[in-house]
Order: sequence, then structure tokens, then C-alpha cells
Amino acid sequence: MKKFFEKFKIRDKGTLIRTILQVLAYANQIVAAIGNTSFANNPVYQYVSLGITILITAFTYWYNNNWTSMASLGQDVYDMLKDGEITEEEMKAFLEKHKKDVPTNKE
Repeated sequence: MKKFFEKFKIRDKGTLIRTILQVLAYANQIVAAIGNTSFANNPVYQYVSLGITILITAFTYWYNNNWTSMASLGQDVYDMLKDGEITEEEMKAFLEKHKKDVPTNKE
């Protein structure tokens, strides 16, 4: 079990904060859906709660996916280094894929 949790060590404070906010938003939605408390029955609370959940979910989705060319480049470098070595084939494929992203001095 210890090895399982070692795989998920969080090294970035931002990741930890986003994870906590996501869990709290979902827990809040569950409480609102169950409706056991008086404030959960208030429509204003429900709309604000849903809006906050949507914002947190959208932010964490955007932050954890490669939407920019630099993020895609970083993911490809990470994928190459995952096994601890870079093969010649990996490097050729990487350079071919990102040829357009590399600035040139031809002006």
C-alpha cells in the first residue's frame, strides 16, 4: 500500500490546492443534492455553489491538459525521459514533430 501512495507524491503546492478545492466543491455538491441542511434548499446557495464547482472544475481541467504548444513540447520531453534514456528514434521523432516550433536565425 505504501508503494501505491508513493507514486502519487504531490511535489507542487498548486496541485495540492487544486485537488483540495476540487474535493471540497464535489463534497459541497453532494451536500446540496442531498439537501439535509436548511441552506442547501436556498436557490441562491445552489446557483452559487454550482457556479463555483464549474469554475474550479474548468480551471483544474485547463491547468492539467496540454493546450499550448509549449505544454505539448514539455509533455513530449517528459515522455521521452520517463524511462531514463532517450533513444535515437525518439529524438528523431521529437525533432520532426516539433520542427515548426524551433526558432531559426534566418532573417
